[in-house]
Amino acid sequence: MTSLRLLLDEQLSPILVRKLGDIGVFAEHVARVGLSGAPDHVVFAEALSRSAVVVTANVADFMSIARSAEIHAGLIILRAQRLSRLEQWDWLEPVVKKLVADEIDLTNKVVDVVAAAKFTMRDLPPS
Repeated sequence: MTSLRLLLDEQLSPILVRKLGDIGVFAEHVARVGLSGAPDHVVFAEALSRSAVVVTANVADFMSIARSAEIHAGLIILRAQRLSRLEQWDWLEPVVKKLVADEIDLTNKVVDVVAAAKFTMRDLPPS
């Protein structure tokens, strides 16, 4: 099992937790950890306390929070709304496999996912 830990935001399917576990990645869904309906800054703080990367489709709010944070565990942003759970997996799986294979630490980084297997990574906030 990898050291990568993920906290999935509300817009994402809880089914992804199992799929991630099947490939050796620990993940939790906000609904399963008592954060359903919690404000984004609370989810962000909880992710940091768990050393977990936030996975979300809520681009504007989480990017703003991350930009103002001194440190965070990382963000994976799916830049599309209303993806089916299968599409969410198609977009997320290649990112996670790359992070695991290359042992990439996402501390203070964001991964922008724009389509299946199409993503970029950058520092946030910029160093």
